[in-house]
Parts: sequence; structure tokens; C-alpha cells
Amino acid sequence: NMSITYEEALATLESMFGPPWTRATLDGVLRHHKGHMENTVDSVLSHGGDPQALINALKAKASGSSLESDAALARELAAKDSGKTSSAPGATHRKGRGTPTTLPEEFLRIPGYKYPSRSGGAGTVGAGAGTAGAGGDNIDQDE
Repeated sequence: NMSITYEEALATLESMFGPPWTRATLDGVLRHHKGHMENTVDSVLSHGGDPQALINALKAKASGSSLESDAALARELAAKDSGKTSSAPGATHRKGRGTPTTLPEEFLRIPGYKYPSRSGGAGTVGAGAGTAGAGGDNIDQDE
């Protein structure tokens, strides 16, 4: 059992954290965490700067008002999310995805490979797809 007294824990925290942390501010954080050293150290390290700001934040959290407002916010967001998904069909989510773009001729092409000439007009989607298929067939035939 590795338990230490509250005073020993507070003395340890004082030796770990110098100014601007005081015995009083460290005592407040340690009391908030009910003497749990690891949680106290995590709070101090993650907070950093102003000790009084951390004390005030912990007091607000302990009062429960923040917990109630967090729960209310969660319910409100859940209601909004469920309303969106039930009223909008899945097809409308696909609308407007991405921006059409024209890719360069050499995009995803094997360097040095001679692709068959295109028939059906340069720059059309069908011609690009046909070229890729024909290129794949030619590679298979060489083996």
C-alpha cells in the first residue's frame, strides 16, 4: 500500500510545481480531486498558466451548473441531429460533393508506356476510361 498523508501529497506538489503555484492553489486543486495525486498533477500540467483560473474552473465544475448546461446542450444537439437525418433523404447528402476537375494527360500513367491513341475526342470521360482499359489489356497481352 503506497498511501501518503494529505500533507505529504501537498508537500510533493509544492516541490513539483513552483511559482505561480502556491500551497493554497495546489491545496484547492488537490481537494477538488479528493486527494488523488495523479488527477491533480494532470489538471495542473494540462492547465498551465494562471492557477486562480484553474481553481475557478474547478469550482464551477463542482457546482453542477456546468454539468446541467452540458446535459442540456447535448440533448439540444441530439435533437437537431436526429431531425436532420430523418427529414433529409440520403441522395441530398451527395449533392455538391467535391469540385469537378480536369486532370493532366499523364495523371496515373506509367512513364514510358505508349498508350493507344484515343478515338472519340480528347478530354471526354469515356475516352479516358477506354484508354485505361485498353492500356490494361495491352499490358496483359505482353505477358
